Amino acid sequence: MKIDTEAIARHLNQSLTLNGIIGVTAKVSVNHDCLKIVLESVAVTKKDQDQLLPIIKREIAYLNLTSIKTVKVCRKRIDSFEPNWYHKYDLKVSQAEFEDALKQCSKTANSAYNLSIRYAKKIEIVIIQLNSDIEAVSHEILKLKGSEQFQFTETLKQIQSDIKNISEDSLEYLVISLDKKRKHLKDFTVALFGRTKAGKSTLRETLTRGNGSTIGKGSQRTTRDVTEYSWQGLRLLDTPGIEAYKGEDDTQKANEIIDQSDIILYLTSDDSVQPGEFKPMAQLQQINKYFAVILNVKYDISNKLEDLQMFIDNPEMVFDEDRLSQHKNHIHSQTQADLNLDNVDIVTIHAQAGFLSTQAEYQEYSSQLWDLSKIEELYSLIAYQIYTHGKNLRLSTFADS
Repeated sequence: MKIDTEAIARHLNQSLTLNGIIGVTAKVSVNHDCLKIVLESVAVTKKDQDQLLPIIKREIAYLNLTSIKTVKVCRKRIDSFEPNWYHKYDLKVSQAEFEDALKQCSKTANSAYNLSIRYAKKIEIVIIQLNSDIEAVSHEILKLKGSEQFQFTETLKQIQSDIKNISEDSLEYLVISLDKKRKHLKDFTVALFGRTKAGKSTLRETLTRGNGSTIGKGSQRTTRDVTEYSWQGLRLLDTPGIEAYKGEDDTQKANEIIDQSDIILYLTSDDSVQPGEFKPMAQLQQINKYFAVILNVKYDISNKLEDLQMFIDNPEMVFDEDRLSQHKNHIHSQTQADLNLDNVDIVTIHAQAGFLSTQAEYQEYSSQLWDLSKIEELYSLIAYQIYTHGKNLRLSTFADS
């Protein structure tokens, strides 16, 4: 398969512009299975590597260049032959590398759990001593002559009671949280959130090779209906539609799921991205979780054979780049406003195509539908994150408690 380097360069340059990067031009070439990207501009700053690389990696992953194994990114001034910085990375993570990464993540989780337990015991001692000291000081103050007439007497007693209750409740929450995580030290946990009717049931049925019995029943689910699945060696937590999280108890439930998870995925769809849709994920502002958005294209291919054939023959009509770019820009604006997260990774999929590819009546089109569903890109994104940052993500899951 011949790689269209000019098309890739146009795509990268458009993405850089959309992300507010002005004056930087990408030039692309290919040498066997290696893609080389040269980023040129009149001036180069020392900190632009952290700004440019995430964009390049995200967009190259989006292009799904199956014949490319390695990507080299070179940054330089237009009038110079010497690069200011250089970065090389593998585009795909092999199954062996992924499985080894999961084993390393499990070892990290064990160490992090043991460290957290020791920390919790130290905190317990500190809390006991703190409340004892406060009680002793309060007792001395209230022994003073006429103290019962002081206006702050009741306030002092209330402060003492509040500190005791808050500190003990927080410690109890920490112990409960660590105990839940202890049961899944070997599991790398991915939580799937999203709106009802965005296609979450369809995606889950696809990943778990289900029969489709739960598709279209999202509105019947309750806030307590969190289901656990195994997918590609990962522990997948499927949550109710995000609209269900309305009260304080529901928000606490969502926060507990986030706390247990190493990676957070949020599914939305191209028919509508609601204002404030990501606000229920506000706890992500305070913790170090990897967060990505899945944009599900909801073009129905199950009713007519002509629609199915058109999708297979002309997928670019469904995955219209200009239209989807507008959705992505809106998602970036929303996640920045609601979660204060910049440059969130977005993977575009067609969940229905993925599901139909697993069904016997569509066996004739199975391979084509699976490829066009782009669900492999979602898996590749997760695998890459686990391979490159998995140990840190597992460590954060315990440390953030």
